[in-house]
Amino acid sequence: MILAWNRYTIDLHFIESKLYYPFNFTKAISDVAFVENCFLIIAFENESFITIYNWENFLEKKVRRVKLLGCNAGNIKSLCIVDNDHLLSGSYDSMIKLWKISTLECIWTYVDTTIRIWDLRSGLCLKTFIGHQNYPIEIQETKNGEIVSLDREGVLNFWDQKTGAIILSLTNSLNLNDFISCFRILESGDLVTGSENGLIQMWSNEPIFFSYFTALLEDKEKGGTKRKECNIL
Repeated sequence: MILAWNRYTIDLHFIESKLYYPFNFTKAISDVAFVENCFLIIAFENESFITIYNWENFLEKKVRRVKLLGCNAGNIKSLCIVDNDHLLSGSYDSMIKLWKISTLECIWTYVDTTIRIWDLRSGLCLKTFIGHQNYPIEIQETKNGEIVSLDREGVLNFWDQKTGAIILSLTNSLNLNDFISCFRILESGDLVTGSENGLIQMWSNEPIFFSYFTALLEDKEKGGTKRKECNIL
């Protein structure tokens, strides 16, 4: 099954049966999480709670709101399933909460500008990474075990997981009025970043050529493809 969503629609595509189920909402969707055969979990924009739907009822279009998780001071930005009974939520006030779905209980809450590795069972913090000046909004791990984090100011940091030290810090140096807003580590190990103004860059250990698309070119052209050379990491 493929679950796809945009601001007002969730689409379910069943590959073997080739069935397609669209579900429309009047409220804008912020993020979606799925516990297989149990729950569909949705965070709507401008709401400080999380809505949990029973999966079977949702699939049959007998949509029933079965549970609500609340208590986030800010609007929910992202959801992440830990296991069948635990959910992580992140809100725009940079608050992260770990929830136990079956009891609607918030197990722990975390908010500051550090990066932390947690033991989800005990709730203990195993390691803290200090270096961001603003709230982190996205985190990934490289194949080499490095932690990569992006904060709200567009600063991308690479961390040594053993020592907690910053190995490398990147920003969008091509345009001081633009900043990195998202990133992905590819299977090849290369880094791809996207900026607030639509700039996409590929970074590598070797000199490479990359193509990028930007919606706001200085000459006011709408769209376009250019080639640049970079030697970054």
